[in-house]
Amino acid sequence: MLYALPFAAAALPGIPLGRALFGPRHPAAYVGGAILGYAFSTIGLWATIAVGAASRPGFLAAWAVTLAAGWIAARVVRPLPIFAWTRGDTIALTLVCALTLAVAVPPFARVGQQQPNGARLYRAYFTADFVWHMALTAEVGKFQMPLRNPYLAREPIHYYWGYFIVPAAVAGRGPAPLRSIEASLKGNAIATGLLFCAVLYLLARVAAARPAAAGIAVALAIVASSAEGLYEMWRLWRRDVPLWYLRHTNIDAIANWRFQGLRIDGLQRALWYVPQHTMAYAAGVLALVIGAAGGAVAPISAILAGGVALGASVLCNPLAGGMFSLGYAGTVIVDAVRTGTVRRVPLHAFAALPVLAAIAWCAGNHMLEGASHALTFGLHGLAANAPIASLAVSLGPVLAVALAGLIGPRGQAPLAAATPALVMIPLSLALMHFVSLDVDTAYIGFRAGHILICVAAMLMARAAMGLFDRGRVAGVTAAVIAAAAIAGLPTTAIDWYNARDTANYERSIGGFRWTIDLTPDEQEAFRWLKRATPAGAIVQMEPISRGRETWSLIPSFAERRMAAGLPISLLKVPAYNERSREVQEMYETADAGEARRIAARLGIEYIYADRVERALYPSGIEKFELHPEFFTPVFSNLEVRVFAVH
Repeated sequence: MLYALPFAAAALPGIPLGRALFGPRHPAAYVGGAILGYAFSTIGLWATIAVGAASRPGFLAAWAVTLAAGWIAARVVRPLPIFAWTRGDTIALTLVCALTLAVAVPPFARVGQQQPNGARLYRAYFTADFVWHMALTAEVGKFQMPLRNPYLAREPIHYYWGYFIVPAAVAGRGPAPLRSIEASLKGNAIATGLLFCAVLYLLARVAAARPAAAGIAVALAIVASSAEGLYEMWRLWRRDVPLWYLRHTNIDAIANWRFQGLRIDGLQRALWYVPQHTMAYAAGVLALVIGAAGGAVAPISAILAGGVALGASVLCNPLAGGMFSLGYAGTVIVDAVRTGTVRRVPLHAFAALPVLAAIAWCAGNHMLEGASHALTFGLHGLAANAPIASLAVSLGPVLAVALAGLIGPRGQAPLAAATPALVMIPLSLALMHFVSLDVDTAYIGFRAGHILICVAAMLMARAAMGLFDRGRVAGVTAAVIAAAAIAGLPTTAIDWYNARDTANYERSIGGFRWTIDLTPDEQEAFRWLKRATPAGAIVQMEPISRGRETWSLIPSFAERRMAAGLPISLLKVPAYNERSREVQEMYETADAGEARRIAARLGIEYIYADRVERALYPSGIEKFELHPEFFTPVFSNLEVRVFAVH
């Protein structure tokens, strides 16, 4: 995969720091260094964009500066004690990476799959996340600060877009074979997933003396965290419903569908749908590895490295970074109390410096506006609905094995080694049940659930150590792990199949089609818009009629902004609905002059009409064609019309 080269280049500035921290022969040096390097490259590329030097030479110069800075920083870093790497670790990590690729790659291979007739297919829930990431990457790739909201073109965007700077730079200024937003996002997500699962192995290994135990724990975390699939199979069987109905099921949302409870996704969905969060988790997990390995007596250089990892997590997702920061602080404090080194705790305030810098960076780039006002506290909403049953179905396999790790085996795996899990599992449970966003009630449950699965890998690894015990302990451990795998694997297997099922054109219970297609005529129109209109042009489609299917058509595939849209991946604000209703009126009215006034008021420069608008507003579209004094046809094929507004 060609994209591996620019991703490796983005990771390279952190490798000297990783080598200095973990030793040049330890794979943690390269896994951790790559995560830090991605953050360094992100800031370097951003600075280049911010000063208006977003050219290929400018980006190469920024990369060279970050590479030099990483090398200089590494010279003052003292090594951190970490477990010795063995041949068993190499085998276990290789198997974890192979499992990661087996889970992640096949669904991505179906994203944008081309049909013999030239149509391209996109499967839910890539239509919610991946196409949104295309729009966001296209906006970053305009290299104009501040970034605009592609669904409210006159407003800045309030979203954490740091992760997308690297793929935007590659797609926008990279060599010709790499200049594709779709390909860059796929490559970036797969590489991010590998880093995440590798650093998750390191975290599990800190808590377990045997590589196999850590490998088993990470495998369970990736593919067997939820019993929702098994529960739904049992439910269908009891009702004599054929199991093929599972094709039409959002299998990782069964706790919400059946109990109206919290929605908690498995890590397989982090690999497919939200790589920006996955990178935040990877950086946060790295900070926990540093905190667990160094403890309260870690040298200041390691403390700063942990802080940089936490800052990198904030860079990609402020909520996740904040949670990991609390987890790091709790880990250090517990270790200090346990070892009688409380006097060392104040030194760990140095770890807060990169975190504060990252928060300031996010605030300065308008990423945090509005989020604090949307927070609500208390047990209510989704969290109040059948919380025990919902949690058992969503996270039962993980929690069962983690509980086994909490109570034994004491002789082989000290519980203190799993301190990050002991701190962060209660924190995650409290956050998902007592904090929510009133504009997106599922969001915090998603993030806190993912983080809980990550840290639970430490306790699961400790439980798996029982497999190497003698007598009843080994048998009981094997039974618990086997039961968890049997309960959890169906969810991931069904989800994996459905994520690839581009042959399913049926409608979900939410009313949207499971698979949407972009026709050759639509693709031709998007290519023309990218070629013939300015990068900052405002091109408008009618958003209300498109619902959750083609809601991001223009920003994602034509890479142009809209004056009004209804994004399903951003905080809901009244302006989206208000301006979308104005756009609907522009299409609906038979009065060309009124349509022109609406377009002018919203700043619309081009009007787009395809099979959707032409079917819903035949007379409305006709007015654009009959009034050249207001609207000039600039593109036309059998399906699509584009009109310039003047």
